[in-house]
Amino acid sequence: MAEARSTGKITYVTLSLEDVRGSKRSDNESEDTESKKETVYSMYTQSFMDDYLIEFSEVFRRKVREKYCSTEEISWSDASDEVKVEILIARFEDGGRQFSEDPLLVLLKKWPASETFSDNPRLIEAEINRLVKIIFCKDEAKKYKFFKDKKELSWKTPLHLVAELNFTSVAQTILSHYPGQLYITTNPHAGNDNSRSIPLKLALKRRNDEVSTLMIEHMGSESPDWRHLPKFREDSSLEMKKDIELAWSSEPSDPISYQFSYKILDGDESGRDPTHDDFDWMSKSCLFLIANSGNKEAIQHPVVRRLVKRKWIHYGHFWFSVQTGLYLMFLLLLSFSLLYGATKSDPTKYQGSADGLRMICEIFVVVWIAAYIADEVNEIEKKRWSYLKVPQVYFNLFDWLGLILILSVIPLRFSRHEGQWAVASVGFIFNVLRLFKYSCVTRATGLYTKTLARIVYRDITRFSCVFLVVFLAFCGAFFLSLRVTSDVKVFGGFDMVMLSGVRAFVEQQPAADDYTKFKWLPLFVLLTYMMAVVVILLNILIAQISSTYCEAKKNARLQYDVDRMLIITRLEHSRFHKFNLRLNYYQEEEIIDEMTLAKDLLEYNEDRSPWETVEEKLDEIRAIMRKIIKRIPLQD
Repeated sequence: MAEARSTGKITYVTLSLEDVRGSKRSDNESEDTESKKETVYSMYTQSFMDDYLIEFSEVFRRKVREKYCSTEEISWSDASDEVKVEILIARFEDGGRQFSEDPLLVLLKKWPASETFSDNPRLIEAEINRLVKIIFCKDEAKKYKFFKDKKELSWKTPLHLVAELNFTSVAQTILSHYPGQLYITTNPHAGNDNSRSIPLKLALKRRNDEVSTLMIEHMGSESPDWRHLPKFREDSSLEMKKDIELAWSSEPSDPISYQFSYKILDGDESGRDPTHDDFDWMSKSCLFLIANSGNKEAIQHPVVRRLVKRKWIHYGHFWFSVQTGLYLMFLLLLSFSLLYGATKSDPTKYQGSADGLRMICEIFVVVWIAAYIADEVNEIEKKRWSYLKVPQVYFNLFDWLGLILILSVIPLRFSRHEGQWAVASVGFIFNVLRLFKYSCVTRATGLYTKTLARIVYRDITRFSCVFLVVFLAFCGAFFLSLRVTSDVKVFGGFDMVMLSGVRAFVEQQPAADDYTKFKWLPLFVLLTYMMAVVVILLNILIAQISSTYCEAKKNARLQYDVDRMLIITRLEHSRFHKFNLRLNYYQEEEIIDEMTLAKDLLEYNEDRSPWETVEEKLDEIRAIMRKIIKRIPLQD
């Protein structure tokens, strides 16, 4: 049965399920019979819809009952909501489609502003959300996708209105149907300082945390491209400055991931990234300048090292391996041409199939040398004066000597000069040693070769200077002391004295086989030299090499990255736009988690314990990142 309860001026009417279901059981029952089962309602009873709907009017009840009886799947409350929406739409259509009477604007503007709910609009949020869902389901033409309230100067979207009301459930409904409204801005006008605002900005201004959180969760994970700290306007308040600085300094100290931007490193000399229409692809990148600067702080920056590793994996290692394979083929052809030609009495004559093959190999060798010379000229044009920087200049000198000496064999051979074999011998040595240039094709050979090169560059050169002084002193003193025997040629001359001094150091052999023919002074000089070279200098050299090797192992990762940077920047600066690897493999940014970053930066540090825990690795990487990410102190 239906019953009525009166509280104050408002009368609440409820219908029993039997009354409603009775209409489903018998569609032929008359309207008079149904009215007898229901309690007479107050004609003054109205819902919160005020002027728009009479909640319990006879017409409304009949429409709800008809919709409820039309299908078994709809509930009475759902039928009631659909009828309300139909009445709102009908009122909008019959009223000449006035913009202020749009069903969505009525729900989001007039209902919350009504006298009954103006103090607490959240009381009708649930019902408004149900009605908004029905309106969107009926919006087949996607009318509300870019809908704006153009009766106001700000032209707010439904999501702007919901953001101001802090209706979280309604905002969720709008975002599920039209997520693009997150990024639609208001119309600038004098009332809002001629600024544009997205819904999130309005929610933050109203301090509506719930709906603000919801909007942030639905936004894409993109960061603004702010390469510099915000610059305050002169009229900005001190409180606003402190708020911004407080927000900046409250960033998490231990983030779980880092966003690395590669725009600057891959940009041209004007700062334009490769996606820019005016990008100068022939200019040197920032990565190129860092690679050739020798600035250890810049080279060790995590973003630089991560970009180098990414490029090495994507294309650097592949193309460098191709170059290594081509050079091995060049050495194979060169070796066959020179070694087989040395077996011929006259290498200018080509008789038989073997000589024919030698001629083909020699032609390919000449073409290959011309290509390598062109590549070196190209490097000179790119690097200019940095081409002559130490220690890179020594490798470049090796390249030029190896190529020029082999080319010099051609005129000497056809002039039948015997000096061709001496030139070919030296040139062959230089070209084989050039193979060290491609040692970075694998990490193990790259690190070992660079360590060896550092030992030769630092220790062998310094030791050679000291040994040369001792060696010359010995040769001169020993040769003069032989005058005691009245015959300086007893040892075979000054050249043999020098040879014996070198053999004593290199072969660890005594300077002479028979000491009986020498008097006391030559013997004293010989023994002093052997002690100085074998006992002192040689052990000092071994200690120096051991120390340098340990030091090189500590910086192995850094040295390997430097070599890879030089290789990558050399590969990607092509003169042909189509083959420019910097353009073809450009990536604007990358998100790296802590574990991946820890492996990249700590993997090759020999001082780390093999039993180191994950927490210890993360603590180390966080300490490194804190040194890079500088925090802004708050203003007093």
